[in-house]
Amino acid sequence: ADKSNAADLDRCDGLLLSGGVDIHPDFYGSEELDYENKPDTFKPDRDHFEIAAYHSAIKRRMPVLGICRGLQLINCAEGGTLIQDQGGLNETHRNFETKDDLSHTVHVRIGTMLAEIVKDRAGEVNSAHHQSIDKLSEKLMVNCEAPDGTVEGLEWKEPGQQPFLLAVQWHPERM
Repeated sequence: ADKSNAADLDRCDGLLLSGGVDIHPDFYGSEELDYENKPDTFKPDRDHFEIAAYHSAIKRRMPVLGICRGLQLINCAEGGTLIQDQGGLNETHRNFETKDDLSHTVHVRIGTMLAEIVKDRAGEVNSAHHQSIDKLSEKLMVNCEAPDGTVEGLEWKEPGQQPFLLAVQWHPERM
C-alpha cells in the first residue's frame, strides 16, 4: 500500500496476503473501535489496498494464499466478520507477555482441499493471533480448526471454476 504498486499484480503468478496489524473494524461492519488488545494504530490504507488486490487476483483467476491476517482479510472481503479479541482464549492462541508463538493441534476436516494436500487429519501449528473468524462468509468453508473451535483454515465452499484459494491462521513461514 505504501508503494501504490497495484499494477505490479500483472507481473505476479499468485497473491500472498500476510500477517500483520488488525484489520480496521469498518472492513467487517463493526462499530466497536475500542476493544481489548487493539493495536495502537490501524492501517486502513493497507486494508483497502489488500482487499482490492485480493478481488483483482480472484477476477484474474490467480491463486491466493492467506496467512493469519490474510485469512481474516479474505473472510472480511467475502462478507464475513471477526471476533475482535478472543479474550480468555489467548492462552491457546497468543502470548501477550512474551510475544512468542504458542502451538496447538489443528483438526483437518475430511473432504477438504487441505486434507488432500496434507494427507493427515491433525497437525501441530504455531499460533500468534488474538482475532479470529466470527461469521464465516457464505462463499467459504472451514478446512481445519483448533480444539477450542477457532477456525484455523479456509477455502472455497464450492471451488468449481474458482481459482486456488487457501488460507491458514498460523504462520507456516515461522515453522
